[in-house]
Amino acid sequence: MKGGIPFHRTLRFKLLLAVVGSLGILSLFLIQYGYSVARDALVEGTVKDLKQSTQLAANELESSLDLFNKKQLSRQEALRLVVRKLAGELREVRITLNPANLYRLNQFFPAIFRPGEMDWVEPGLSDLEEVDRFPGIDEEMDHGSPAIPLMYRGLQIGWIFNLHGQAGMIFSDSGICDRLFTRYLESARSEQSRMEEELDLRIMRDPGTVTVQAAGEGYVYVLTQYEPGWLIPGTSYPEDYSREAIERRMDRGLAELESPAAKQNYLQKYGRTAEDQYYHILEFMLRENDPPLPIYAIAHPYLGFRNADSIESYGDRTIRKKKIGRDLAIARSGVYEYWWRNPGEKAARKKIAHYRAFNWQSEDGSWVVRWVVGAAAYEDQAFAALTDIQLRIYVVSGALVLLTVFALLYLFRASVLAGFEDLVTGSR
Repeated sequence: MKGGIPFHRTLRFKLLLAVVGSLGILSLFLIQYGYSVARDALVEGTVKDLKQSTQLAANELESSLDLFNKKQLSRQEALRLVVRKLAGELREVRITLNPANLYRLNQFFPAIFRPGEMDWVEPGLSDLEEVDRFPGIDEEMDHGSPAIPLMYRGLQIGWIFNLHGQAGMIFSDSGICDRLFTRYLESARSEQSRMEEELDLRIMRDPGTVTVQAAGEGYVYVLTQYEPGWLIPGTSYPEDYSREAIERRMDRGLAELESPAAKQNYLQKYGRTAEDQYYHILEFMLRENDPPLPIYAIAHPYLGFRNADSIESYGDRTIRKKKIGRDLAIARSGVYEYWWRNPGEKAARKKIAHYRAFNWQSEDGSWVVRWVVGAAAYEDQAFAALTDIQLRIYVVSGALVLLTVFALLYLFRASVLAGFEDLVTGSR
């Protein structure tokens, strides 16, 4: 106390608060700026690694398909090699269907299942505890799990679950899995689609056995390309397909045409107004297509050859969820972010992907490939080290700020600015 005035009411204390507050704000700004710079650097590094993965995957595709050119492999054998290299070894096959429709197994796989051979499943299914989902890929199964062994001619070949009254079957025997996959692979595309729809057939592979790795738990995948035939001139995909955006693009496209003949052709092709095309475009692109666009997975750990057009970004909180397969198949190259949940996982995680076009044609012209090669990494794994560093920075910075406060408090109380305060107060 100086002159009967408590220190906390002196000018020195007010100056101390101003300095400490400024230091605190500056420290927070520097921490956030450093975090932002480090995050951008990690994103750039992750994308660089993913670019390398997609290039390596493209090289693997080239070398595998070249065996078809050399007539060392048939088309199906080359495709099978591609899937094994980039999606991993076959691990299990999952089928979900109504117990009353178990006969469909015999219809789709007559060489594997005899008529009535799986009828025993229905009575045992009702005694099982219902579960919401299949277990995770790496989740170990035992007789204490809510499942019963899946028996086939006296041998256990997997497990059966009660998925809300549906028979959820996991085929894990390597021999049976290979026979199921071979039948699926050799079927026509229409038959494959029926298997996927009626049996909810899923081919599950082991990403740990691939020849090209992505960062962390990420993986490489391959989709077919797709060329939309309805795009308005001067536009690209993906874009905002709102009514206003369509009107603006059509008006802009029409104005850029010079000759009356070109304008007339434009109006005849795309409609006299945006309203003419609005519902067509929206129904075609933003809603479920029937049939879906021909966009298929070629190599993926969990999708088999399923139609990828309607695959949405899990956990996407926007009104119009991202159509992942469609976006990649049409854009063909670039960087893409989306949310994804693998089978058995409870929550979605954000992924960063790099993808590039892969075009190839056999020497005899009998096989033309137009694919998109992608590699994706999980953001939480890419930024795990940064999160830990950020916490340490906050702790160290907080300690430094506290030390600075105590040092300034000592200096100010020791009358470092006493002369300045006396000058100010004495001039009043």
